[in-house]
Amino acid sequence: MLLAKRSFKMAKSSVDLVVKGIVQGVGFRPFVFRLAKELNLNGYVTNSGEGVEIHLEGEESSIDEFILRLKKDKPPRARIDEIVEKDSALMNLSSFQVIASKETKVSTIPPPDIAICNDCKNELLSKNNRRYLYPLISCMNCGPRFTIIKSLPYDRSRTTLSKFKLCRDCEAEYSDPANRRFRAEPISCWVCGPKVFFVENGKIVKSDDPIGIAAELINKGEIVAIKGIGGFHLAADATNDNTLKMLRALKNRHFKPFAVMVKNIDFARKVAYLSEEEERILLGQEAPIVLAKKREDSPISEF
Repeated sequence: MLLAKRSFKMAKSSVDLVVKGIVQGVGFRPFVFRLAKELNLNGYVTNSGEGVEIHLEGEESSIDEFILRLKKDKPPRARIDEIVEKDSALMNLSSFQVIASKETKVSTIPPPDIAICNDCKNELLSKNNRRYLYPLISCMNCGPRFTIIKSLPYDRSRTTLSKFKLCRDCEAEYSDPANRRFRAEPISCWVCGPKVFFVENGKIVKSDDPIGIAAELINKGEIVAIKGIGGFHLAADATNDNTLKMLRALKNRHFKPFAVMVKNIDFARKVAYLSEEEERILLGQEAPIVLAKKREDSPISEF
């Protein structure tokens, strides 16, 4: 007796997920996009006031693996506090997309600013790169987040960069899932990003190297005010006694330590005694100010 083969397709499942924690501005949507593509899942991902919302359609085993890897392989700067699973109707979508953010009540955590990553540092110092010496270089793995946010959910339109339209090259990077600047909201370059200029006595000084002018003045013992993304910073030569005396007088800050910026961890070791924990914090993704004990032979001024 012959039995006819019966062909059938695996039944599709559907689920909605809300991921809460530090999941915006840390490469979470690009990560979700690539993971869904890898597992042949359809649906979409979007930022919302609650965090990151994900709609998935596909084989149940693939969805289960997606959720497992969502927790295990999340971006290094992400922090998942909770994943809420909701009932979902099957929409029979044919692809996976990153869609516009949803306007909902905000309960998610804003992402922190992140120190420059090694990839951007290499581009910054490469003469053949189009972002060579571009002071606002960033990507999905580094750059300003908290400081440029005007409101959540986190999208470029809700940041202080919203008025800067991406050039063709930046738009191509921003739209390419394989690029590390895919959906990187602070993305910019010399062509389309904010400009840097030097101001003296209220007037802009025409120069192709405004940062060079500032550096030269600092080397001469002057005090320079640098307007960054989070306000003004006073910069001076930390090895110059007279300059430091003047700075303390101007700031009326006679004893409280000033933050010292160093080129790398090797120079930091020449300035202060650093424990393993202090070095770990200095080299962390936020690269924060660390209070450390000054070395007796430190090149930094006693003032």
